[in-house]
Amino acid sequence: SNNSKITASSVKSNDPNVNDISESETDKIIYNKFLKNNLMIPTTGLNWGRLHGRNGVDIADSCGKNIYAADEGMVTASVANSYWNEGYGNYLTIKHPNGVVTKYAHTKKNLVKNGDYVLQGDPIALIGNTGFVHGITGCHLHFEVLGAKNPFVK
Repeated sequence: SNNSKITASSVKSNDPNVNDISESETDKIIYNKFLKNNLMIPTTGLNWGRLHGRNGVDIADSCGKNIYAADEGMVTASVANSYWNEGYGNYLTIKHPNGVVTKYAHTKKNLVKNGDYVLQGDPIALIGNTGFVHGITGCHLHFEVLGAKNPFVK
């Protein structure tokens, strides 16, 4: 992926069949694609797989490793003030074309800003330990899926 950013209005689906159908049919296809676990796991490391928080799982790895966009979408929040932020610490959220939102928390550094459009697999942040982390939960990604099932729950 390159570093240039594109606008939401210029983006079309990767599926050539989607662009030739109505908007409501497109929404259904994208929604079904999402629910069929087409989200890519947003980082390497150990996925604890335990559901907690607001439909979230923790994926442990070294601080500073890349976090990737689980799917394409618009960055709707990029908070990097190292404050508590309800325990999330630094975090960002991405709203996907189907309306589902993914949240990436405890980041060391966010690589994207509010309003950026990202594609699946784009680097968006670095794993950190900001917010409510301690002991064995040190450096990790807290990954939430709001509006759909979290496919990384074991």
